[in-house]
Amino acid sequence: MPLAPERHWLITWTAFGTWLPGDRRGSTSPFRTGAVTHERMNAPGEVAAPSQPALEAWTRRRVDEPPVRLTASDAQVLLRQFHETARIRGWVIRACAVMHNHVHVVVATGAETPSFPCSAT
Repeated sequence: MPLAPERHWLITWTAFGTWLPGDRRGSTSPFRTGAVTHERMNAPGEVAAPSQPALEAWTRRRVDEPPVRLTASDAQVLLRQFHETARIRGWVIRACAVMHNHVHVVVATGAETPSFPCSAT
């Protein structure tokens, strides 16, 4: 009997404070150009919001905690939690990378769209 095709999802995020709105690398935050407000730019294929140094500086002044830098100990805790979550949801972790300022996880879900209890939109 042939195996059912797997659906793979790349889940990725940055650690708190390491990539702020207006960053020179672009961002997915809502932004303004003149009188036009652009919605969140986070759909596949969309162009990131442009660099806006004034917005980044404004955001940095309002962040009340320092940026989070993930350590090897943090990575071990995160990996244990990812595996527990995958087990509970019936997912299979295919790849994972925890860097000092961001994380990537590839999971096989078997579902067209995985369910996330608090997914951002």
